[in-house]
Amino acid sequence: MQKLILEDCLKLTKVDKSILSLTALKSLSLKNCSNLRELQYLSSLSNLEELIVDGTLIQEIFIPEVSFGVENPPRLRILRLDHSRVTEVPSSFHGLSHLQTLSLSSCWDLLTLPVLPSSLINLSVTCGSPEAAFQNLTNLVHLKQLHILGCPSLLTISDGIDKLSRLKELFIGDCPKLGSLPLLPTSLHCFQLSGLPSLKELPSLSGLKRLSRFSLSGCSRIVKIPGLKQLVSLKALSINSPLINIEGLECIPSLSSLRVEGCEFEDIYDLQEAERVGVPAGFAALETLEISGCQKLERLIADASWFPKLKELKLRGCNGLRQIPALSRLMSLEVLEISHCREITAFPDLSSLKRIRQLKLNGCGNIFGGMTSLEILDCEGITIRPADLSSLQNLKQLKLVRVKVIESISNLGKLCKDNCSALELVNLSRPRLQELSLQDYLVEIIGLAQLEVLHIVECGKSAEHRINISRLGRLRELRFSGCQDLMGIEGLEELVYLEVLELSHSKRVLREISHIEGVLDLSILTMLRELTLDCRQIEGLEKLIVLEVLNLSKCGLKNEVLDLSILTMLRELKVVDCGQIQGLEKLVVLEVLSLSKCVLKNGVLDLSNAQKLRKLKVTDCEPLVGIQVCEQMIQHPNICELRIHGCEGLKWIRGFEGLNSLVRLDLTNCEALEDISFILAQNIDKTNEIFIRKNLNELSMGGCQSIKGISGLQESLVKLDLSYCKSLEKLPDISHLSELKKLSMVGCTRIKGICGLGELTSLVKLDLSKCQALWEIPDISHLNKLKKLSMVGCRRIKGICGLGELTSLVKLDLSKCQALEQIPDISNLCYLDELSMVGCPRIKGICGLGELTSLVKLDLSKCQALEQIPDISYLDNLEELSMVGCRRIKEICGLGELTSLVKLNISKCEALEEIPDISNIRKLKELSMIGCVRIKGICVMGKLKSLVKFDLSCCESIAQIPDILNLGGLRTLKLSGCKRLEKIPKLPTRCKLKYLDISGCKAMKEIPDLSKLSSLSTLKLSRCHQRLLVGTPRHLIPTYVEEDTTGSMNRHTKG
Repeated sequence: MQKLILEDCLKLTKVDKSILSLTALKSLSLKNCSNLRELQYLSSLSNLEELIVDGTLIQEIFIPEVSFGVENPPRLRILRLDHSRVTEVPSSFHGLSHLQTLSLSSCWDLLTLPVLPSSLINLSVTCGSPEAAFQNLTNLVHLKQLHILGCPSLLTISDGIDKLSRLKELFIGDCPKLGSLPLLPTSLHCFQLSGLPSLKELPSLSGLKRLSRFSLSGCSRIVKIPGLKQLVSLKALSINSPLINIEGLECIPSLSSLRVEGCEFEDIYDLQEAERVGVPAGFAALETLEISGCQKLERLIADASWFPKLKELKLRGCNGLRQIPALSRLMSLEVLEISHCREITAFPDLSSLKRIRQLKLNGCGNIFGGMTSLEILDCEGITIRPADLSSLQNLKQLKLVRVKVIESISNLGKLCKDNCSALELVNLSRPRLQELSLQDYLVEIIGLAQLEVLHIVECGKSAEHRINISRLGRLRELRFSGCQDLMGIEGLEELVYLEVLELSHSKRVLREISHIEGVLDLSILTMLRELTLDCRQIEGLEKLIVLEVLNLSKCGLKNEVLDLSILTMLRELKVVDCGQIQGLEKLVVLEVLSLSKCVLKNGVLDLSNAQKLRKLKVTDCEPLVGIQVCEQMIQHPNICELRIHGCEGLKWIRGFEGLNSLVRLDLTNCEALEDISFILAQNIDKTNEIFIRKNLNELSMGGCQSIKGISGLQESLVKLDLSYCKSLEKLPDISHLSELKKLSMVGCTRIKGICGLGELTSLVKLDLSKCQALWEIPDISHLNKLKKLSMVGCRRIKGICGLGELTSLVKLDLSKCQALEQIPDISNLCYLDELSMVGCPRIKGICGLGELTSLVKLDLSKCQALEQIPDISYLDNLEELSMVGCRRIKEICGLGELTSLVKLNISKCEALEEIPDISNIRKLKELSMIGCVRIKGICVMGKLKSLVKFDLSCCESIAQIPDILNLGGLRTLKLSGCKRLEKIPKLPTRCKLKYLDISGCKAMKEIPDLSKLSSLSTLKLSRCHQRLLVGTPRHLIPTYVEEDTTGSMNRHTKG
């Protein structure tokens, strides 16, 4: 025997010595023998060339230095120890002179490497040592492939790697502390960097003349690629980093694939440069162009002829892109995708593109919102997915005829059945899709015997139809979601190959497929790997021993306890409101766990054996007292996310001590949490302070009311939420948090100052609302990226230094800053679209307000000391203006020029004597002037045809109102308390008025004939004279009439 394969032998703990008889053995594979702990007798297998022990518990590979003579060296060529527990590689490995491939990926326990044999060609390593593992690579003169992946403590890679003249492939990834790279060998063909957040710059790539593939992702500090234009052999370039430009791209003649994501450039090539030097040669060979999440991208290309060979063009999430060039010259184009580019309003002509075979348009509602009919006929190469059509909200007709490559379809009746192997019916409940009927489809589905995947999502009216799927014997994946009216599914027991089953929001379906009334028996579906159920009782779950993904919502068990101990293959588990759970301590391969509204035995969540846990989310689980996770996770830096919400009784969490891989930590509303040592760098002290010295990007502790202080915040933090930490008295200097983008301290009522705030130059969102003790903040003029600033209820703040320099600011809320006396000139805030200063009683003026041309919403209500505002006639984009209770304002200059205004509320402006002519504000829908006691009249309103609500209540000086005959859209008219108003003008023809209030209009002599107001539902005549009843239609006769001593009438009527 030369080859022995013992893979996935879960009960194998050691290899029997009988293996010694296999003297001719060349290949031995023990892959995924997850309980194998030792491997003896290896030295006696002198002919062994390949050894694979991936995914085992082996901690040591023993190769005696004296077992092999010089004339008979070991012949081992390939050794794979991926995902094993090996802690060190013995020095005797140096004697393996034939070894060519050594793979130690995901060996989290590995601390160091010895001098390795110079014969190595392929080396892949995961190591926990800071540096030592990569100090002895220079002797590997034959090395062609080097992968350094998942080394959380690695700081540097030693110089000399540039001497490896045969190295062709270099991958470095998931090394969060790696700060620099050495010079690179000129022999490289493929170079990939990922997950290196500490890497500040790249070495020059100018010498890599042979490099054909380069990938850069997760390197958040890299903003440029030096030497890019010298990469003359580059064929594929992939970038996912915040680059500000890609200089030199036009100089790469062989580039065939370009993928960029999250970059911050405005165009991929300087269009002015193109006008000067002509068509760039660098795009002539380009076949694939993908641009995703580049929010600042405004221009794509000047001319499509630059890309004569382009086959795939994909644009995703480029919200700054307003137009795409004419594509008619892209004669080679086969795939076109435009997704979530919301500002694009026009689509180019595709009629000349004869080779196009796949078209995806998603989230571009501005282009296709009005389409009512779509026909795709005889397009055999086209692929259609329901998501591609999700923006067609007005679609009435859909026809797909002879479309061969169908992965999913929304009109089964037009489908060529012989080509359908997967079927999805999505959102068929839309009433506008008049030609689509689920009942018609169900009949045809039964005949699709070759079907392997069936998805039916949100299919509405089914005419109480049942479906028998017993003939779908090849079905591997079945999903029914949101089919509330589907009566039943029969034949589920015949689907012996079923691997994925989802029955969510389909109560009637679950009832009908049950063998026992009210209980769903799962015991027959033994091949299930993924299961999603909700709102039903189940049994037989313990038979699904190969289950890997389980989602249960509001599902009861026959024995009332959800025991998961037998489901040892579970990787992902989500349970919502399913009563008591037990057996979680047995889930050794669990990676993702989400629990909500569940009850745990003894109030403790025991995950002590879940070594591979990556994400943990626990929400509203009461009574939950403690959480115990696997302490060995420190050696396996997989866990990146911990979210615990609303567990008010939680007191301790253990097992996270010293964990370096945690990226997101959320402890929102854990009010009783006492033991927080799992995130400490040292022992907790009596002050209950937190010392965060990890790799956290996000820290949320909203509502943790016992926390008094925080120290040692790491500079890698991007998001920090300390809202409603009511015991928090102070923060340390936070000036070093150079990456911080979001800071929320809402309701930190004891915080008096925030040292270093003015140095957070990356800050985008700042919320200091309800910090009632905060009396000052530093100069914030350097926060030039800040877009949203909220300081609602900071009642001791008197001034905000540097506010006028925040040129990126979009939203500003200073409401209820009761001590605020003035703000700087804000005329430079050219992007500000929302300004709220409600309840700032000491503000007398707002300098620069009239220059905020981007302003959409302005609220100055209850600014009682405000005496005047600048001319606002230039605020062309203003849609909402509220100045309620500005009792010293006498005039609003420029109001009549606000042509975009939709809502105007100037109620209780007691000093306001008149308002300008507002007849040009034709978009106005709501006008409220309650309690403007000095206003005597209003100019012409006949042009306000969009007006829906008009409220003049308590305007005591108004004697008449202008003609409203043309206000056909008016629904609400309130004139109560207008003591001098004598009459109501004639109402619009066919008026749809629903609400009319003239209570307290004591001078009212007459009202127009109301007999034709068929839509009127409420008429209020309280404290009005009885003669106003004349002309009131019979259907509005009051249910009761109560006369007071003055003879007035209080009437409440409902039509």
